Amino acid sequence: MAEHRGPPQKMEMQKHNHRHPNIASVYGFDQHEGVWFLVMECVEAEDLSSILKKGPIPVDEALEIGKQIAEALEAAREFHFDA
Repeated sequence: MAEHRGPPQKMEMQKHNHRHPNIASVYGFDQHEGVWFLVMECVEAEDLSSILKKGPIPVDEALEIGKQIAEALEAAREFHFDA
């Protein structure tokens, strides 16, 4: 695996504080001992892959999950980073 030595493509986050309940907040980027990392909100919840591993889910629950994903994707379009 190639080693990346600079900031992640000089990502600069927008100054606006746009929040969505299905998108974890990104607080910034930092570096420790030459390794860049993302600082983001810790979300205490069951992830979708864990839910799906349990087996089929009821149609009404699947529709609600799909709706939440679509709303999060729509909101994410408003976020952008300057490379």
